[in-house]
Amino acid sequence: MISRNLDLLVRHAQEELEREGIGTVSRRDLANGVRCRFRSGEAACGINFYYSDRKGFSVVPSGGDRHLAERIRMLLKGVPSLFPTDPDDPGAPSGISPVIWIGTDDASSGRGEQHSTDDASSVHDMRIGSNEVSSSPGNWIGSDEAGKGDYMGPLVVAAVRVDRYSTREFRRIGVRDSKLIGAASLERLASAIRGMLPDGISTVVLMPEEYNSRLNDLLMEGRNSLDLLAICHARAIGRLFESGPPPDRVVIDRFCPDKRIAGLLPPGEYALEIRERAESDPAVAAASILARDAYMDGLVRISREYGIKAVPGSGSSTDAVARRFVEEYGPEVLGRVAKLHFSNTGRISRLRLD
Repeated sequence: MISRNLDLLVRHAQEELEREGIGTVSRRDLANGVRCRFRSGEAACGINFYYSDRKGFSVVPSGGDRHLAERIRMLLKGVPSLFPTDPDDPGAPSGISPVIWIGTDDASSGRGEQHSTDDASSVHDMRIGSNEVSSSPGNWIGSDEAGKGDYMGPLVVAAVRVDRYSTREFRRIGVRDSKLIGAASLERLASAIRGMLPDGISTVVLMPEEYNSRLNDLLMEGRNSLDLLAICHARAIGRLFESGPPPDRVVIDRFCPDKRIAGLLPPGEYALEIRERAESDPAVAAASILARDAYMDGLVRISREYGIKAVPGSGSSTDAVARRFVEEYGPEVLGRVAKLHFSNTGRISRLRLD
């Protein structure tokens, strides 16, 4: 449930925008914020709102028309106090509550442009590869996974802590979504990221045997593979909370309803962004590279142990390789090289019976 402060702040922002002809199309609660979709004429965009006692009122655009998002930014920037002091509410923000525009997404305004919100904060927009990303003062954590849709090999979640300086270096070396990177570049970039951030990386690897065991325990509790993935994300992110300063925000590529993972994350005053296509964020892009690299390493480990090349994917070609493992080592080997709850397991079993 969002705080009373945030609810009132968002309502006040909506009223200010309504006076300028910008209407609210929809509003829904996020894990620790509020997402609104605004419209003015034919233009529409999404805006995420956050509030904490430490940082005040923060705004993160989230897709849509970049010109409308910029107009909203300027309008909210011009509001000297979004919420007047309430003497009867000790938890209410006091004095001036400036709007801090802390990030951009699809609604950002372009390569290299900088937006100033006040003397204390600014937003630096940049692009890495073909993906637009942004940084904000301080540091933040991004996480992503690999192996979730692959029958063979491990499930991997990586989390990366970045700041605006490391993201500049990411831009220089070409860090971007791992799905856009070939095998040779993937290994090179993963090595470079590990060298740049020796204390800013956390990786959780569940090889198939452990994956199947832990998932079976969760299934007995009425949960499923998405719960296991959420636990892995929370573990990877939590390790970075333990090893460094608290982040300003945490960015996660959405794979499940927000509430499934939000309750597992460490407590603290940080903005939580759980969104689709989060690889546009530099921390998530770096995490996607590290996760995919660790997943490929897991396939290599299996291949070396059994003398059969394990492959990614979950299609018919993967079934053919898995059958080779079964023919050589028996059906029990699947529990050590593959994720048993995939439908591939049933197909392979039926083929053996035929």
